[in-house]
Amino acid sequence: MLVHLKIENIALIEIIEINFEKGLNIITGDSGSGKSLILDSLNALFGGTNIPLKHLIRPGKDFCVIEAIFSSSFQINSWLISNGFEISSSELQIKRKSYKKNNKILSKYSLNDLPINRQSLVKLGGLLIDFAGQSDTFIFDSLDKRRQIIDDLCSQEFSDTSDRIKSIWGETKVLKGLMDEKIEFFRNQEEKNLAIKHMLKSLEEADLNSSEEILELELLENKLVNNLEIIIQLNHH
Repeated sequence: MLVHLKIENIALIEIIEINFEKGLNIITGDSGSGKSLILDSLNALFGGTNIPLKHLIRPGKDFCVIEAIFSSSFQINSWLISNGFEISSSELQIKRKSYKKNNKILSKYSLNDLPINRQSLVKLGGLLIDFAGQSDTFIFDSLDKRRQIIDDLCSQEFSDTSDRIKSIWGETKVLKGLMDEKIEFFRNQEEKNLAIKHMLKSLEEADLNSSEEILELELLENKLVNNLEIIIQLNHH
């Protein structure tokens, strides 16, 4: 959750600080008062380009700063640990400072006063914020997205239970796959046995006495068995 936002020398904004409360926060104002710049500044904080670089710094100034404080979560802490960051508090301080140098605009990013590269910050931003405008409600049509929101809001105990269920479900799918393979194997064996029984019955009913005829039929039987095995394998694949 976004707790605090500070914007300094961004485009038309000289300086502004906003504290956000838990729940719904609404920002109102006349057209052109800078409401969209607040959202665009959050986008720029995480490496976005909603504000063109040449318009990022307020005219007449040499630098600009965007700083935000977020409350952390289990998912965010997991990301921090996996990316080599220590968990020092229950909040995250993310900062972007851009400045002019040799007719260029350079930017430095930091996470809890430690340097972080833009690529990592972009990935972290995907866990911290969602931008949704008009006609963007399709985002919440995704079952995975709704699950992620629920997981983010749940307790540690619920999260642990969810992980155990996912693990058991994965093991169940593996066991079902093995069971299906066994069922298919025994079905193929049953088909082969049935074909052989029919052949033996035909031989018994023929009541053959000639050794040459018996040998010829045995050769034919072997060919039929081989052909049957080939057909079964082709059908199986």
